[in-house]
Amino acid sequence: SMPYQSGKDILKSIDSKLNNPKNSGELLEAEVANYIINNNLDTIDKFGLTVVDYTNGKKGNNLGDIDIETSKCLIEVKKSISDLKRGQIKKYTDVFDEQFFNFENKKVIVYIDEENINYNSERVKEIFQYGGIIVNKLEDLARELK
Repeated sequence: SMPYQSGKDILKSIDSKLNNPKNSGELLEAEVANYIINNNLDTIDKFGLTVVDYTNGKKGNNLGDIDIETSKCLIEVKKSISDLKRGQIKKYTDVFDEQFFNFENKKVIVYIDEENINYNSERVKEIFQYGGIIVNKLEDLARELK
């Protein structure tokens, strides 16, 4: 089951990562979330959240992290394509993956903070193979959230 985050918790978490990030990845996640909020693109339902498997009624493995989840999309935020682990997108789109957790079947967007994306890279091909969308500009993200 998904842990619940109140809107207030989410805003507090975004704020703390904007002002006091542990690393550049956290800052980028917060900037993307902030952009979504400031431009009224969608509501943010989850932010920087670890999803844990509670299938057997007891705490199991971490299934993964949700960087940003809006009412319509799961958004994975990365500084560069090389930061994306192989198989990471599969658990958002493949119901047979044992770590699958996109139960509402939301659109999957990978936001990559790189000017030029190598569309021949295996990681990029894998994102497309599993039905993900890649954006590298906030304006493009806005279009995907419309």
